[in-house]
Amino acid sequence: PAASRRPLSCAHLLMPSLSAGSNALSSAKDEVEAYDALAARYNEDEIYTSIGPVLLAVNPYAPVAACDQRCLAELAALNAGGAAVSDLPAHIFRVALEAYDGLVDGPQAILVSGESGAGKTETTKLALSSLVRLAASAAMSSAAAAAAGIIAGRVLEAGLLLEAFGNARTVRNSNSSRFGKWQTLHFSASGRVAGCSIAHFLLETSRVSSHPAGERNYHIFYQLLGGASAKQRAAWRLKPQAEAHAYARWTPAEPPLKQQRGAMAKEATPQAEAYVGGKDDAAGWVETCSRLTALGFSDAQREAAFTVLAAVLALGDVSFKEGGRGRGGSDAAAPAEPAAADGAASLLGVRSSALVLALTTRRVVAGGEAVTVHLDTAAAAAARDDLARRVYSALWSHVLGRVNEALGGGGGEARTIGLLDVFGFELFERNGFE
Repeated sequence: PAASRRPLSCAHLLMPSLSAGSNALSSAKDEVEAYDALAARYNEDEIYTSIGPVLLAVNPYAPVAACDQRCLAELAALNAGGAAVSDLPAHIFRVALEAYDGLVDGPQAILVSGESGAGKTETTKLALSSLVRLAASAAMSSAAAAAAGIIAGRVLEAGLLLEAFGNARTVRNSNSSRFGKWQTLHFSASGRVAGCSIAHFLLETSRVSSHPAGERNYHIFYQLLGGASAKQRAAWRLKPQAEAHAYARWTPAEPPLKQQRGAMAKEATPQAEAYVGGKDDAAGWVETCSRLTALGFSDAQREAAFTVLAAVLALGDVSFKEGGRGRGGSDAAAPAEPAAADGAASLLGVRSSALVLALTTRRVVAGGEAVTVHLDTAAAAAARDDLARRVYSALWSHVLGRVNEALGGGGGEARTIGLLDVFGFELFERNGFE
């Protein structure tokens, strides 16, 4: 179990025996022997194993010293002291170093892939930290070093900010990335970080309006609900408890996770079935506000973004009842609580009547004639959820666009290292086009 695992010391990682991580699977005759070899290393807290250019990382489900900044600094010191790449143990730093050294030959790329909960998000952050640390050692003037330091700091802050808007607690992972991203680091001829750009794909917008039992919506909603001041809560029409908002509601997973996940449940269950707030959401709110400021968002821009988030929550609280007979005798939906629709419309900056009309009717053009069709309660609820997902998706794109502006793009530098953080593989009880 994670609680009983001894922390892996960096000194242990750097022992010569650990360099065998590059050859640990070379004698395996089949998958069974390969898995046995990985399990043996894992039980010795050796979470990294190399197979040629591929690095396997087995998630320890616990903090280990091999993944902290001190260990990265020690590995960087070994490299600066003249150690060859082949002398370094299997580690994400080594992958980053190979990519950084390869810039002289052309653009490089690092692919981070695996099932949900495998540790892709943390691995990507460690790779970025390693690249930033390597670039910081590049020879340059003090002024250039200071400028590069600012950009490098923003690169790391940007990743953490996007986690707030694009990551969520799932039954497999307390900080699961629900989107894929291609992150391009640009380097100057001297090797310093000159800029960065981030492209995203496959944001799981369906999570905005519905998430499976035992899981949460995106972190940012709970940070908003846990950290907003009394004045902000009143202005944004936030309810006292997160559970009072339909889109933030949490239900326990059934059956228990240990029945779903087998052997790994002993390690994953405490994280996933603990208090759904997990990390202190109020503290996360403070960090997110700070990162927005660091990445160039003004106070007014922050307030506008949070107002949109509150509007999404308010939309989820708009429910419907049968309001009479529509055209053709069909049941027509109407807001069950007009005040809920009024609140959502106010936060969206539109007239309540216009919002209700958009959610409860649709226009059909047939034979050149436009006909207004009244929706029933199920169709109106689907229209509400669709609008909420579209609004959140637009906010996500806006935040990412502002982040890219703060990161300075590429600055015309052709030397690049791209990191592709791929969506985790999962099996869903209910699947869809998203």
